[in-house]
Amino acid sequence: MTARQRREEARRAVAPLAEHPLVAEVRAGTGLLAAVEIAEDARAADPGLGPRLVTAIRERGVITRLLRGTALQISPPFVITEAEIGMIAEAFAGAFDAAGRPPGEVT
Repeated sequence: MTARQRREEARRAVAPLAEHPLVAEVRAGTGLLAAVEIAEDARAADPGLGPRLVTAIRERGVITRLLRGTALQISPPFVITEAEIGMIAEAFAGAFDAAGRPPGEVT
């Protein structure tokens, strides 16, 4: 698989995150780099949201970091597999879903 194909695969995998109510924007397209921006109103309502999302994503097996307090970084290696790209997208989606639930609610 070419780098261009892998980049498109990664972009398609994370694009649905843009529909999440806690997400303002998903940026992707420079190599495999991407970022998921946390919605401004969500950050204002809960200033600890970004660090908690980083922790939740890491607990799901994906390393990320908070960029300027507003976005979560995605920067996998070019040797990543399609399954691993899916795991990244699932980890982000799961963390955002969990953060959007009221405290104590279990699904």
